[in-house]
Amino acid sequence: MAPPVEDYFFLRPETLSDGTYCGPGECVIARDSLARYILQEAYNYVPLLFCLGGPTVTGKSSLAVELGRILGIRTIISTDTLRHTLSDCCPTAPPELSLFSHQCWQVSAEEYSPQALIEGFVSQSHALLPALNSVARHCVVHKQNCILEGVHLIPEIVAELEKEVGLNLVPLFLVTSEAMLLSTLLPRRTVSTYRHKPVNQYSAERLSRFRVLSRWWDDELRAHHLAAIVNDGSPEDLLASASHIISQHLERLLANSCDSDHE
Repeated sequence: MAPPVEDYFFLRPETLSDGTYCGPGECVIARDSLARYILQEAYNYVPLLFCLGGPTVTGKSSLAVELGRILGIRTIISTDTLRHTLSDCCPTAPPELSLFSHQCWQVSAEEYSPQALIEGFVSQSHALLPALNSVARHCVVHKQNCILEGVHLIPEIVAELEKEVGLNLVPLFLVTSEAMLLSTLLPRRTVSTYRHKPVNQYSAERLSRFRVLSRWWDDELRAHHLAAIVNDGSPEDLLASASHIISQHLERLLANSCDSDHE
């Protein structure tokens, strides 16, 4: 009998180059908040798992790398990396893991429809939960901070990860306008990320599917009453907004920790 899916996942952290980042003031505030959090929790450190979720081309990967440099977090993992790892190495992996997010509907539906697209994508996201839980457990055992990023970090998946004992999760959701989505995909994505195919991979059909998923993300965030950072095309503004949210979250964790110590 084949081992369970989670046994095939082993953390392989990406190591970012060293360097000092000089950015907006909010970034310094976030770094200082993290430093205070680390010092205060030094004797019983609870690791931080940053989750950056959102639809395609909202800047998740770029933001993850910049936050890693600013905050000194050297483990950054993409959900697509987990998907490829499980699909390639685990014979018991669900079939939807071998497909891109806009193709998952093919597993359970004979014909394309927006509803089938959404159901396939949600199913793929849930299929990654064992690997995501493995990352969380690794963080707890090794007391290691980590950044997760990817389209599969939908609200209900992030809610499941928050249940991990001994871990503080910091969620960040990114969105963008439909005009920004199209203007980013059409002129800039001249080569696909994984297969190095020319721009015609982003055909009108596929673009329409990305738009469906982007709208679904907007609806989900509203339904769960979750705030999102709107990427308007300015990397500086995106980084400053994310750093501000992280600072607020860390300050709340610090305050809660102080309250617990006094009780």
